[in-house]
Amino acid sequence: MSKIPSVLRTIGWIVFILMWIPFALAIFNIYKSSEDSTGLILLYIGVGVGLMFVFFFFLIGASIMSWMLKRVVASRGKKVTALIVKTTYMGGEGDKSRKSDIIRFDLEVNHEGETIVASTEVKSRNFDASKYPPGTRVSAVYDHSTRTIAMLNKNNYVVEHV
Repeated sequence: MSKIPSVLRTIGWIVFILMWIPFALAIFNIYKSSEDSTGLILLYIGVGVGLMFVFFFFLIGASIMSWMLKRVVASRGKKVTALIVKTTYMGGEGDKSRKSDIIRFDLEVNHEGETIVASTEVKSRNFDASKYPPGTRVSAVYDHSTRTIAMLNKNNYVVEHV
């Protein structure tokens, strides 16, 4: 899978951290309080709220981009057998009662004599790493033109959740 979802998610979390600076400045100016600082306080709050929307855009955009890339590879890709090289925990999504972990699988594929390592992300509520140790063979769909890969389940559907 492309690195785009991971990059979008990382940018989103950076924006989340930066979002608190305008809010802190607004609070500081409220306590410092002078009559002419009202416009500045509203500006800080507006920038903070704007950054909050940017944060949600990047975080939701990462999930949408991952889903779209899987659809593209499923429609244009070739069925292959891949070898799990590594699994990595990428973070979580949702609230406490419906939290899904995002797991990245680095898969090794032999395509026309060339060994390629590509990655895909899968959501999981109760991920058990012992079911997917490095060296395990899994079914996948690989698109060489975009160098994207998606894991398949036993019914040959693209895996969204493990």
